Amino acid sequence: MFQLSKTQLRITRPVTLEELKEALAKEKNPKVRERIRVIMHIKQGLSGRKTAKLMGLSRDTVSRWVKRFNAEGLAGLYDRPRKGGEPKVDPQKIVEILEKSPKEFGYEIEAWTATILRVHILKTFGVEYHPNYIYQLVKRLGFSLIKPRPESTKKASEEEREAFKKR
Repeated sequence: MFQLSKTQLRITRPVTLEELKEALAKEKNPKVRERIRVIMHIKQGLSGRKTAKLMGLSRDTVSRWVKRFNAEGLAGLYDRPRKGGEPKVDPQKIVEILEKSPKEFGYEIEAWTATILRVHILKTFGVEYHPNYIYQLVKRLGFSLIKPRPESTKKASEEEREAFKKR
């Protein structure tokens, strides 16, 4: 195989290449799959530098995943939870708004649009969201913003539809 140097990364946790292959086959998360491949390369004797080059990663990244694997096993290859900022508006309050019709709030439309919801949140809570964020927020809450399609004022008669079909 490859020659090990004194500074070469090593897998110190007892794991076989076969176990890593099984974990790779079962894993659906592409980031974790990439990290398992890193561990497999190091387990096979590839250096950290060569693994980094082969995988298109930095040596520090390869080193970090090997250290986390050695300390925590496969669980160490998953992203750790990150703490984001507190929401500006309680998501439950937005759910309560979305569960009602815009007409209940005095708007002349049947369904929520991103623009109307954005204006309503600004008026109600004094918080201004970017239009793109409104879509993300609504989707995360399990809703969707659907614009009603305008109906044509001139509908084709039955004869016109049949004539069109025969073309």
